[in-house]
Amino acid sequence: MRQDERRAKTTAALLRQARAAFARSGYDGTSLDSIVRAAGYSKGALYTHFKTKRELFAAVVEDCFAEAEMRTRRVAEAASRGEDPIAAAGQYFDGKEDDEHAGLMAEVWRISSADPDWRLRLDAMRRIRQTMLGQAAIDAGFAPAAALERAQLLSKLIDAEIVGRRFELAAG
Repeated sequence: MRQDERRAKTTAALLRQARAAFARSGYDGTSLDSIVRAAGYSKGALYTHFKTKRELFAAVVEDCFAEAEMRTRRVAEAASRGEDPIAAAGQYFDGKEDDEHAGLMAEVWRISSADPDWRLRLDAMRRIRQTMLGQAAIDAGFAPAAALERAQLLSKLIDAEIVGRRFELAAG
């Protein structure tokens, strides 16, 4: 195996384990030691790829936000067909890594409440979501003001489901 392939394999394994750990235990409750142990690598390997825990978390969140955009696209497609808001918002979850996704999103919200940099990242992701959902409502025939209301409703339904899933995870 070439060095660049080994590097990619190591990075992927670290990100996979970090995603699971951050989703389950939150940023503060996750140690780098637990991540490298679960991934089967040394702490040195982790620091070769990520300089800090925050940098590792940022890489996990970047992937999570890309996933959120893909999930939102499914909601937008359902909304553009005129589906009921609850049914359309339900498209956000498809059973694949839903609990991890909900855990990560809830953790980003928690961190964003105290960290302006994370708040900016979260706000940017939410603006993308609002734009996608608003356009979907317009495509479904809603006037602009009503489309904005529909996009806000869909966003709130998605967020409520994320919070509900996070609480279910915490309750165990």
